Amino acid sequence: MEPIYKGGLEGVTPGSSCVANAYTSNHVTDSSGKIGSFKSFGLHVVDATGLVHALLLRIQALRCRSRRWC
Repeated sequence: MEPIYKGGLEGVTPGSSCVANAYTSNHVTDSSGKIGSFKSFGLHVVDATGLVHALLLRIQALRCRSRRWC
């Protein structure tokens, strides 16, 4: 992976670990009406999993920021 913005890795300690989150555009595919019910359900599962993952990452970030340790 590469940083989106120039200088996005400044201040990151070499050897440290990073966590990233990927986003989907399944809502556009699902609302088109061109897919079946089973695939629509599968896309909802993927989106729900991504939402939970994003929430957990944000909670971890807040914990690390407030306690100065992870």
